[in-house]
This record gives sequence, C-alpha cells and structure tokens, in this order.
Amino acid sequence: MIGTFAFVLVFTMFKELWEDLQRHKSDRELNNKVSLVFDQQTFTFKEKKWADIKSGELIKIQKEEEFPCDIVLLKSDKESGIVFVDTMNLDGEVTTIIKFELII
Repeated sequence: MIGTFAFVLVFTMFKELWEDLQRHKSDRELNNKVSLVFDQQTFTFKEKKWADIKSGELIKIQKEEEFPCDIVLLKSDKESGIVFVDTMNLDGEVTTIIKFELII
C-alpha cells in the first residue's frame, strides 16, 4: 500500500516537472516575439522583444498581429475606433471581443 502511494507521488512529481518545463519553454518563445515600439530618440518605430517592453511605451499593432495582452488601445485606424481582439490564447474562447480606442 505504501509502495503504491509512493509510486503515485513520484509519478505526479515527474508529471508536474514536465509541465513546468514545457511552460517555461512556451514562455521563453513568447517573450522572444517582437512588436514595433516607438523610439523617442529617433521618432521611429523599432522592433523590440516582448520581454524588453517597459510600461508606458507605445506599441504599433498591425492587422492580424499578435501582441502582449496588457496594453491600452489609444488609436484605431477605423473611423469608429473599434478593433476586434481574439483572446483564444488567453482564455480558450473562440469568440472575437470588440474593443474601443481610448477617447480623451
């Protein structure tokens, strides 16, 4: 009986280790993706890894482009100011969410 419990415990421990390693690999891949970030010194947009993007930086998002989820939409190229966001990677839902630009 103790042997069975120990086997299940060790098996679960290795399963958790495997899942953690896979999550670490996935996080590393995501953090190495790039977005266009506004450079205040040259007044141009330059590619920057997601891991290096700091709070307050301006990010230019192109159509059908993935981007870090924690951003505020300042401007849309549509007159209505609407954008459609697919959050499947975050919550698994396949529905498109409507977001509006920030009105100042």
